[in-house]
Amino acid sequence: MKGLAHDIVKNQMLEDLIIELKWRSMKEISKYFPLYFTNNKQIPPSIEVYKLKQTSCVFKKADNEKTSSFWNSVGMDNPFSDISKDGYWQLFTEGREPELIDNSFKVTCNSTINRERGYDSLDSQIVYSTKEFSNLLLPIMVMREYAIDTSQKIAVRQNKTFSSIKREKPRY
Repeated sequence: MKGLAHDIVKNQMLEDLIIELKWRSMKEISKYFPLYFTNNKQIPPSIEVYKLKQTSCVFKKADNEKTSSFWNSVGMDNPFSDISKDGYWQLFTEGREPELIDNSFKVTCNSTINRERGYDSLDSQIVYSTKEFSNLLLPIMVMREYAIDTSQKIAVRQNKTFSSIKREKPRY
């Protein structure tokens, strides 16, 4: 058994690779369009979609049931929500905690679902199915990150202003 430390290392390595890919992609795009997050050296929020072959969509395990450490090793050990009636789609979030660089949601799709008529492949069906979800959620994520970044900059500026006022000791 490899243990929790191995899972954490694997998760961190995978996350680092994904963040590096996002950063390089955004740097390339920023050559043509001004991008707030890239210009401020931040990784923009994102939604990552994974197509997985799951034989079961049950995440609540019995006390004596063996558990795979795979989900933990890729940062998907705690599902945030089951976002479909049939259990084929799950949403994972790591939240925005101080130690995390990236703010992303991970969506898994069970590849055992049947392709619906009108789609040439399961992949195109997945892309189309996640489009509306992404169009609704991504702007909220961007505005949240923008508000957090802006509030931090305001707090720093406010501290500098008050510090300079204290040093000058103005007489009103």
